[in-house]
Amino acid sequence: GLCFPDKNVACLGLEHPSILEPLAYLASLGNDPLSLLKYQSEGRFDLKYSSVLSKSRSRFLCLSHVNNELGTINDPVSVIKSLSENSPDTRLFLDGVQAVLSLNLSSQAWLGLSGYSLSAHKIHGPKGIGLLVYDSKLAITPIIHGGQQQDGIRSGTLPVPLIRAMAKSIELTVERIDEMKTHLSCLSNRLVQGLCELSDQLPDLNIHFNSLQTNDLKKQSPSIVNFSFEPVEGEVLLHHLEEKGIFVGLGSACRASSKKPSRI
Repeated sequence: GLCFPDKNVACLGLEHPSILEPLAYLASLGNDPLSLLKYQSEGRFDLKYSSVLSKSRSRFLCLSHVNNELGTINDPVSVIKSLSENSPDTRLFLDGVQAVLSLNLSSQAWLGLSGYSLSAHKIHGPKGIGLLVYDSKLAITPIIHGGQQQDGIRSGTLPVPLIRAMAKSIELTVERIDEMKTHLSCLSNRLVQGLCELSDQLPDLNIHFNSLQTNDLKKQSPSIVNFSFEPVEGEVLLHHLEEKGIFVGLGSACRASSKKPSRI
């Protein structure tokens, strides 16, 4: 929005607040750069809407690489190919915070991306530091002023210990990525299998799977399984699980204090 104030920035209506709320804030400053796109039933960007971006003069498409609640994956290579064919002036930015298992992005993806963001705490690194990879040809207006650190993009003394720790976290994650995929796939498959068995035994429980049930790691992250027990309240289920020694949280960590239901 700061790069293209007279053009639309497009995203999906089910994106993380870290995408939706900054765009809503930019809209409150006087122009309306935000355009919400339709998505497939599993929460993925529908490639057939790429041509709509060109018609709406959308210069930036912001997507989650992996949706934080559903685990749905937007394949960068497929999106980049569709944009190049149908809306070549639209740049792609991916929020990769949940994409722990996709850090070994292909060279095709990196070449077509204008920006990609990561957070250290999602890969066993320290809290309080993230990483922005962006196209050097892109002119970015800084939000924090007062210094020329980090090529003038973000002023402030560099937190060297956090930087070193995040670099090590990325290194270890990339080294162990195949092992992590296998481990998480086994866990998610066991969870889904157990829930299906429970549903067969207690059909009135009405277990509903909201995330895509597939072993295709190009479509669904094995680290996230989204399901619900209608009409059981989350807090009631939470307390019953506590009695069994199983401790879970309600909602995502960043919205734990919110009483509003998830838009998903």
